Amino acid sequence: MGDVEQQYTQYGGVRPFGVSIIFGGVDHAGCKVIQTDPSGAVWAYKAVSVGAGSEAIRGILEQKYRPDLTLENAILLAVECLSNAVEGKLEPEKIKITTIPTTTRKITQLSNREIAKYVHRLDANARSESSEKALP
Repeated sequence: MGDVEQQYTQYGGVRPFGVSIIFGGVDHAGCKVIQTDPSGAVWAYKAVSVGAGSEAIRGILEQKYRPDLTLENAILLAVECLSNAVEGKLEPEKIKITTIPTTTRKITQLSNREIAKYVHRLDANARSESSEKALP
């Protein structure tokens, strides 16, 4: 993909790509997260964010991401990152989450109901943390 994006920067009269893309997958070596940018540059990451709010999200990822996160906790971290990127309350029906567990290597899209559970869990964790901070 990076090669295709880069080729479009070489010629006049063609419209270059105007987006960064994050690809995720699982191969024989494990999980992979790869980002391309419109110039065709390609980077591999353990966790990454692009777009509005990405700097703040990168801070959260640097602080909270660990290679040994369970899939459950990785999804919760992703929802936390989304909550910091959007204005207002997270609406589960406007979120799409797809996972590729290393055990099955099969793509699974979470339902709105499953996503809502993570949003509610994040809200409960935030309330719990704020009440702990309020204690003397």
